[in-house]
Amino acid sequence: MVKYFFSQTDIKSSWEHVFSAFWQRYPNPFSKHVLTEDVVFREVTPDNTLISRRLLTKTNHLPRWAEKIFPSNLSRSVFVIEDSIVDPKNKTLTTFSWNINHTRLMVVEERCVYSMSQEKQAWSLAKREAWISSGVFGFSRAIQVLLCYHTSVVRTIASPLLFHSKRRSLDRCTTGMGRENTSHIRPTHQLKEFGLARFKSNQTKAMRGLDYALSILHGDGPSRPLKASAKDAAEKAKETKLAASAKNLASAASPQKSNQFV
Repeated sequence: MVKYFFSQTDIKSSWEHVFSAFWQRYPNPFSKHVLTEDVVFREVTPDNTLISRRLLTKTNHLPRWAEKIFPSNLSRSVFVIEDSIVDPKNKTLTTFSWNINHTRLMVVEERCVYSMSQEKQAWSLAKREAWISSGVFGFSRAIQVLLCYHTSVVRTIASPLLFHSKRRSLDRCTTGMGRENTSHIRPTHQLKEFGLARFKSNQTKAMRGLDYALSILHGDGPSRPLKASAKDAAEKAKETKLAASAKNLASAASPQKSNQFV
């Protein structure tokens, strides 16, 4: 069973400011779990829609009980693909993200839409959905889902922005399967609960980070000491090495055509 999360948040800024701040969120003092961010693909379509694909590296600390079960050499970083569509005509920014490693342990898919608020003038609205699943136990069903999911991941790395087809692909994998004995899936349930709690915590940090970026955009943010900026830059350069190999793989799998960067 997939854990589902939904939230709706009012943002006290115009959509134009939210759109600008979205690309300037990292680094910020509230999202230290985000280590690196790299643009893999970016293009402006003929109708002036901006589509992007980014690769983010985040920390991946396991709960203590899980550390006793899983190998000690399991990577403590997770690579996340983030696709985004910016529609300036309708003033919407839609993102879809999912992890591309540790998928046998847990898969977290997120869809977020930033739009103008219909009720509060000059405000914006963020609608966020997430699906958290784990295939640690229930092998028969999990293997079928994972095979479909991994095939979908490989295909979507090479073909940007397949939000709906990817979602339908995963749905087809899980539709029509019979019920299984669930007496042995408590560890899976615990992982999902942990993933949901971690996701909620990270989304709180993400919104605070967005508010931080908005405050800087409005000129209200605190000035950063030169020493702190230099330290952050050094740490950023060190952490970038964690994502180098994954970025090269993702870039190699992207469509081989001239991309227009903005």
